[in-house]
Amino acid sequence: MRTRERGKIPPLRNPHGDGCAEQEVGKFESQPFQNLAGLWYALGSLAQASAFARYSYQSGIPFLVHNFGTFGVIFTYELVDGGRRNAQINESRTMLSQAEVNLAKAKDEVTVQVEIAYDKVEQMQNLIAVAEGVMKTRAEAPLVADRQFEQNAALASARAEAAAKTSAAKASLLEGNLGLSLAQGELTRAMGEIPR
Repeated sequence: MRTRERGKIPPLRNPHGDGCAEQEVGKFESQPFQNLAGLWYALGSLAQASAFARYSYQSGIPFLVHNFGTFGVIFTYELVDGGRRNAQINESRTMLSQAEVNLAKAKDEVTVQVEIAYDKVEQMQNLIAVAEGVMKTRAEAPLVADRQFEQNAALASARAEAAAKTSAAKASLLEGNLGLSLAQGELTRAMGEIPR
């Protein structure tokens, strides 16, 4: 039998994606550090240099050389990025806050599901305890009805009715055990484990 482990929450799946919600938040929380590491790359994207070389051959224009080549360097520098970098930072912050909200929502949903499952298990345990008490009471009724029938103090229908009530009590106990097993399986699933 499991004991109630409050506060123990299994890894939470993000309902909107394939990844784990906690990993998604961790990814966005570490993104500022990745952004700092990418600062050099960002500065490099502001200033770009490239070299080119070209060889050409022509024979249609008489005053140009037939074979000639050109080479050079192109240097571009972005003076203003139009707020692109700030927009990327704000987008990262927005995604982080959205991931945190998704994580909090998933934690709340799992906590509610686990609490419901625990309550159902406790309810089924109480139902089984009552069914066992009824079963003990009903188990003696056929014996009493048999003795009364032997002494001609009761009819055969009373004996059959006592047996039927005993069978109904057994069925109720079996139903309670089945419900408890299902509730424990639901609790196991809510905690993120695979039911056995």
